[in-house]
Amino acid sequence: MDMMTVQITSFYFLSCLMVYSRAQIPDLSSLECNDDAAPLDRTGVIFEHTVSQNRADKTWSLYYTISWPIPLCAFGCVYIVSLTFEDEDTTLESWNFTDCSAALRVYDEDAGNTEAEMVRVATYEKEAPFTHRALLRIIYGSVIFIPTNSISVSPSANIYFETPDCFASTNDSSFCSIQDVDRCGAPHSVEFVDATNANDTVTLMFRWEAPIQINGMVELQEYRTEIVTNSDEIIATGLVPAAGNMVTWDYILSDVTVEAGQEYSLVVVPYVMSPSDSSPPVPGISASAAFTVRSIRDVTTETNSITNEQGPHSITNEQGPHSITNENEPHSITNGNGPQIQTTPLTTRNSTQSVTSPVVILPGLVTIIIIIVVIVILSLVASLIFCVVSYKKRSGSSSPNSVTLDNL
Repeated sequence: MDMMTVQITSFYFLSCLMVYSRAQIPDLSSLECNDDAAPLDRTGVIFEHTVSQNRADKTWSLYYTISWPIPLCAFGCVYIVSLTFEDEDTTLESWNFTDCSAALRVYDEDAGNTEAEMVRVATYEKEAPFTHRALLRIIYGSVIFIPTNSISVSPSANIYFETPDCFASTNDSSFCSIQDVDRCGAPHSVEFVDATNANDTVTLMFRWEAPIQINGMVELQEYRTEIVTNSDEIIATGLVPAAGNMVTWDYILSDVTVEAGQEYSLVVVPYVMSPSDSSPPVPGISASAAFTVRSIRDVTTETNSITNEQGPHSITNEQGPHSITNENEPHSITNGNGPQIQTTPLTTRNSTQSVTSPVVILPGLVTIIIIIVVIVILSLVASLIFCVVSYKKRSGSSSPNSVTLDNL
């Protein structure tokens, strides 16, 4: 048998042995173990999820597919995987083993340890609840059949992560409001509203709505906010009490400058606490929204006042805030869109200028009417007297048979 035949035969034998070893899940209790395997590359772990609705009962399901880099194993790798989700009865705890034997015991069907599963491929799938916090734990072993049946076990890789928010994934408030959760979901409809400048004080205005998914045994206490740049620099923080469903936050820029056209992010984290527990509030699921300050709206109000019996006040119209000063000297009307306009002084009851009032004109008009009526009556009386006198004169010069006014 020549050398070429020996090499081909050896390669074929090793290939068959590797295929056989990969196809078989060994009995870990029958293998000698050691702690020589290198740690799993945590940076290469990939989390993928899908959310789908069951058309029959209108419920929603969350499925996770997790994959990781394949370590260097002589005759194949075996993985012990655990994916757990936080709820009222489950606490997330990392794996920390003192030796390889303790690591292998987390998967022991004979002992009833079923919190983990053993797989031979670098992929794991599982349905997940909408409880938000989860923990992936992985150890792997490199099986060596030749020259001895042994396995090299790696340290545990513990990776905490958050599952997607129920309402953000489904937009179904009826479904999400009844889903169990240990703390609370994320605020929703987070948005930047406006940027204003009043007397050289710039204010950024934001608003959001309270989480849909909240544990019934806790109370929503507050929101903690951050304004973050694209380089992940936190330039502002805030604390907003949780009051009502719609929440607004007005942040006054005192020591911070916001550049127009620059993109920022607002991060909102709800905090809950148990009414019967004196411990500090704990965070729920955060929500964030990117925003850009395109312009800063000037809402500066002039300090001019209106002087009347009730004191100074200001008047605002749709063109912008302005004030009118009610004095006896020239005053100005200032609006937000242009320069001051000089006007003539307004007249008040304290002014020295006289103004004819309709109340004063009315009595004079009545007097004139009365005088005219009296003149007309006197004219009528005078006319009657004149007629009587004239008649007497005509009667004196008439015949004796005529009837005089005295005989009537």
